[in-house]
Formats: sequence, C-alpha cells, structure tokens
Amino acid sequence: MVLIGDAAHPIQPYAAQGACQALEDAVEPGTLLGQGADPAMAFARFTAVRRERVRRVQQAARWMVETLCLPAGEAAVVRQTLLCRLGTEELYDALDWLHGYRCR
Repeated sequence: MVLIGDAAHPIQPYAAQGACQALEDAVEPGTLLGQGADPAMAFARFTAVRRERVRRVQQAARWMVETLCLPAGEAAVVRQTLLCRLGTEELYDALDWLHGYRCR
C-alpha cells in the first residue's frame, strides 16, 4: 500500500496543487508497475522521485501564504509593486516548473 496526495504530503491550498500532486503521485508507480517492475522497486523509486518534487511544491505553497496573504500595509504595497512589474511571460516562466511538470 502506498499513500498518495494529501494523505502522504498535505499541501496548503495556495498553490492549487493538492489534486495535481495526487495525480502525479499515481502516475509514477503506475507507469513502473505497468512496465513490469517489481512492486518493491517501483514504490522505492516512487518515493525517491516524488520526494524532491513535493518538497518544492510545499515550499512554494508556504511562500504564497507568507507573501500573497500579507495584511494591508507597507509589506503588501512592496509585494504589489514587485508583482505588477512582472509581465505575463515572466509569470508563466516563473510557474512553468509547477504547472508544466511532466511525469516520467
């Protein structure tokens, strides 16, 4: 048995990644098992491959909470100023690692 998604690694909702991570989690062992891999090897690889990705997504969600949920005040004004300076392509590029991820 393998836990996936929020059961294995809860993520704050600010990155909108809870369901996405569960789907990504399902693909890795499913692909390996579908190729005839030994279940123990498939689940060990799943853990190794997913650990870094999930850690990074969790960090991004925490950053979003800390940065995007600032109360009104000087820090919020600075945040708005910096975000408004980014163009559409820069925003897409900054989030490509998150939304453009391709399972193996």
